[in-house]
Amino acid sequence: MDPEVLLRLDEVTLRFGGLQALGGVSLDVRQGEIVGLIGPNGAGKTTLFECISGFYRPNAGRVYYRVPDDAPRKPGVVVDLLDEAPHNRAWLGIGRTFQSCRLFQNLSVFDTLRVAQHRWMTVNAWSSSVGSRKASVDEEAVIAATEQLCLSMGLDAYRNKYCSELSYGTLRLTELACMVALRPRFLLLDEPSSGISQKETEQLAPLLLQLRDTTGATILIIEHDMPLIMGISDRIYAMATGEVISSGLPDEVQADPQVIESYLGTARYGTVVGHG
Repeated sequence: MDPEVLLRLDEVTLRFGGLQALGGVSLDVRQGEIVGLIGPNGAGKTTLFECISGFYRPNAGRVYYRVPDDAPRKPGVVVDLLDEAPHNRAWLGIGRTFQSCRLFQNLSVFDTLRVAQHRWMTVNAWSSSVGSRKASVDEEAVIAATEQLCLSMGLDAYRNKYCSELSYGTLRLTELACMVALRPRFLLLDEPSSGISQKETEQLAPLLLQLRDTTGATILIIEHDMPLIMGISDRIYAMATGEVISSGLPDEVQADPQVIESYLGTARYGTVVGHG
C-alpha cells in the first residue's frame, strides 16, 4: 500500500439477503486529507462507515488501514480492519461520530470530556479508590487536558451545564470534543451538521479545518450540506445505490453529470433544477 495512504477500501461488497447495500466500493484516504463522502439517502454512505467501524462485516472486499506510528497498538503496521474487533479501533487511532448524538444527559460537559479521556489513565480502579499519588497525577493531567479541550472547542461557556440542558448544536460539538479527547489519528464524521442551525454549520467548517491542522488528524466525512463539504474537502467521493459514481476534486465532482442527475440536481449546489 502506498505509504501516503492511511485507509484503502478494496471492492467492499455487502448484501442484506437479496439487497445489495454496497457493490464493490473502492476508495483511498491519504494521510492528512479531509475526504468528503456525498450522495442521496440510501446510497450506502453510513453502511460503509459501519464496515470500517466493524459493526458490519462485508461479504467481500478488504479494508486496509495503516496504523499511525504513535498509536497504542500495532504502530506502523498495515492491518485489515475486518480482522480487528470493533473495540480495537480506538487503540488503532480511529474515532467516530454518529448521525444521532447520545451523551450522558446527567453529566456536565466538563465531566463528559473527563470520562472520554479514561483510556489515557494509567492506574487501575483500586489505585484510584485509595487515592494513590499516581492516581492524583493522572487526574490532574485529565483535568488540564479537559480545560484545554473546552477552550479549543469553544465549550468553555458550557463547561458546567448538563448535557440535557444543551442545544442540539452544542451537544454535537461536545460529541466531537469527546472524539478529540481520544486523540484519534483518523476521524470518521457522520453528518456532523445534521440537526444544527445554519449559523452553527457555518462555524463548523473552520473548526474542522482547525482540528485537522492542530491535531494532524485525517478526516473522512459524510455530509449533506454542500457548501460545508465542498469548502473543506481536499477530495470528494460521490455514491449512489451502493456504488462510487464519481471521485476527484470538489469542483470536478459537483460538475459530474452522474452526480448532478442522481443527487445535486444542478452543477451549482444549493439550487435544484426541475426536469421539464
